[in-house]
Amino acid sequence: MEEALRPLAPRHAWEVANEGEIEVVSGGLASKITAVDLHVLATQASAIPDWASVNGDPGSFGLLCFGMTTCMLMFIHTNWSGPNFLPTVMTYAMFYGGFGQFVAGVLELIKGNTFGGTAFCSYGAFWMGWFLLEFLSHQDSVMYPIALVGKTLWCALWAVLTAGFFVATLRKNGCLMTIFSSLVLTFALLAGGVWDAICERAAGYIGFFCGASAIYAAFVFLYERELGILLPGVRPVNWLPCMRPHPGAVVQPVSENGGCIVVMVAGNNAAAADGDAKEDLKNKTAPKELGVPELRQRQQAGS
Repeated sequence: MEEALRPLAPRHAWEVANEGEIEVVSGGLASKITAVDLHVLATQASAIPDWASVNGDPGSFGLLCFGMTTCMLMFIHTNWSGPNFLPTVMTYAMFYGGFGQFVAGVLELIKGNTFGGTAFCSYGAFWMGWFLLEFLSHQDSVMYPIALVGKTLWCALWAVLTAGFFVATLRKNGCLMTIFSSLVLTFALLAGGVWDAICERAAGYIGFFCGASAIYAAFVFLYERELGILLPGVRPVNWLPCMRPHPGAVVQPVSENGGCIVVMVAGNNAAAADGDAKEDLKNKTAPKELGVPELRQRQQAGS
C-alpha cells in the first residue's frame, strides 16, 4: 500500500505533529488533517489491489528497446549498411522497439512514473507505427507513395514532442538529458534529410549517438539497482528553477500506533485558504513520528 501511494507524494513536504492533527507544509502552503481523516484515508488506501505495483524497474528494459532499435535504423542512415538491412530493422522495430517499449511504458505508469511511462509508450507506439508505414509503403508503393512534405512535418512534429520531454529531464539526470537532447537533433535532421542526403547522413550519426546513449543509460540504471555501482550520468540534476511543488499525498509508517500507515494530504483548497506561506521548507525541522490513539482504538475495535 505504501508503494502504491508513494508516487503521489510531493518530494518537498514536511510533517509536523500537533496534538492529534498533522500539518503538512508543501511549498510553504499548509493544511491540517485529523486522526479520524487519517483512518478513513488509510482504509481507502488498503483497497488498492496487489497487482497495482511493480517490484522491478522496467526503465532499463525500455531504454534498451529504444536504444537498440534506434542504432539498428541508423546503420542505414549512415550508409554503414545497405537498404537490404531494412527488413531486419522493421522486425525489431515492431516487437522490440515497439511492443517491448510500450509494455515498459505501461509498467512505468503502474509504478507511478508518469514521465517514464509517457515517454516509453509514446516512442513504443512510434516504432510500431513506423513498422506499419514501412510495410505498407513496400507492399504497394503506388497506393502508399512517399509524401515528402508530410514526412518532413512528421519528423519536425516528433522533434517538438521530444523537446517537451527534454525539458522534464532537466530535473532528472545527465543520461536522460543526453538522450533526449540528441533525439531532438536527430528528428530535426531527419526532417531536413527528406530533401538532402548529407543532412540525412548527419541524422544517422547523431541518431546512433542517441541510441548508444540510451543503451549506456540502461546499463547505468541496471548496475545501480543490482550492483550499487554509480556510473557517470546517474546522479540527479536540477537545472530547472523550482516553482511550487504540487500538493499530493505522503505515506509514512508510524511505529507508535501499531504499525498503521499515516496518510498526509495537502490539498489545493487548504492552500487557497491560507494565502500566506507560514515558513519556507528550509526552516522546517525533520519529520517526527506521531502516535494516534484514535487509530489504535479503531484497530482494536475492528479486531
